[in-house]
Amino acid sequence: MVCLTSKFSPRTYVTFAGKLRLVGTAAVLQDTLTSKSFGNFLPLLGRKVNDVPEDQWKYFNKKMITLNEDGRIKIKMEFNNMGWEITPEQLLAMQLIKLKQNSRMHSDIPDIPVGICVPCYLTDPERRAVLDAAKVADLRNVTLINHVDALCSYYMVYNKKLPERNKPVKSVAFVSMGYTGTEVAICGFQKGVVEILSIEYDANLGGRDFDQAIFEELIVKFEKANDVKIDRHSKRAERIRRECANLKVKLSANKVSLPIRVDGLGSGKVLQAQMSREELEVCMSSQNSRVFPQKLCDKLVLRFRGVLERCLCSSKLKTVDVIELVGGSSRIPILKEMIYKVFSKRPQSTLNAEEVIARGCAIQAS
Repeated sequence: MVCLTSKFSPRTYVTFAGKLRLVGTAAVLQDTLTSKSFGNFLPLLGRKVNDVPEDQWKYFNKKMITLNEDGRIKIKMEFNNMGWEITPEQLLAMQLIKLKQNSRMHSDIPDIPVGICVPCYLTDPERRAVLDAAKVADLRNVTLINHVDALCSYYMVYNKKLPERNKPVKSVAFVSMGYTGTEVAICGFQKGVVEILSIEYDANLGGRDFDQAIFEELIVKFEKANDVKIDRHSKRAERIRRECANLKVKLSANKVSLPIRVDGLGSGKVLQAQMSREELEVCMSSQNSRVFPQKLCDKLVLRFRGVLERCLCSSKLKTVDVIELVGGSSRIPILKEMIYKVFSKRPQSTLNAEEVIARGCAIQAS
């Protein structure tokens, strides 16, 4: 995926500012300054409003959601001082158009085959919605590739130590937690051969759930201390949520207690707090969490463990030879510990967690 910023994984965000349309990283930076934006819309592709689980609507501003005649989701936006109703497929097409423009700056080859990676749990209507977005973006020779297929392709091409075909297979577990969903696959490898032994997933367990746990823990404390109420979908809340995501990343790499500070919350109020890795893990997993233990935390870590155990059981293996972490959220220490408890083996990060799926997708598309 080509990006003109330093980030190789641009966010799925679209923002309208005046007569400008911004996508990806530029849209995220502008998001806190304008209400004409909508992000992380991929879970809405190809779905009717009744298809979205009720507990997932907290991640979207329902004031911006409307329906067309057959109950499909549309997003109310404002562009060039006019109101528009845009489908999630159109938003994805805008993102694909920008990526196509960026790629053309690096290649003069017309009609390069395009591979679009999708999670294994996407339904047929959702996959057709992705293809519709690609058609609107005027992409040709498009192939939808499952995440696991892309991972296996990359691992086979770049791993030079796979056993010969007359040797026992090398079993590899790929643990991938993205922003919205989790996939775990166990595959058997020999030179030039791969067999997918089992795949399990939780389509509604991802990094955003951990961000939300930290967000609710901090914002409830702030509201009680200052006797205020913050709209969960306001720009103020979005700034807090973004800082919570940054805090999660920092605490995953540091054991010391780290500060979080968000200014401009009205009437000179400032959210200022400290959180340690231990407190972070309490937000994520404790059944006795101080804030909505069942509804908010929903035992996130136990749900993650369930995906691991189902996958290992389906593979009919007692353990695996290698565990590879994929996706940024898989780096969270408490999740690494849970992987060790289930597989009795430490996971490793020899693959580039942010790029491996895109690289495998390119191999498949070529």
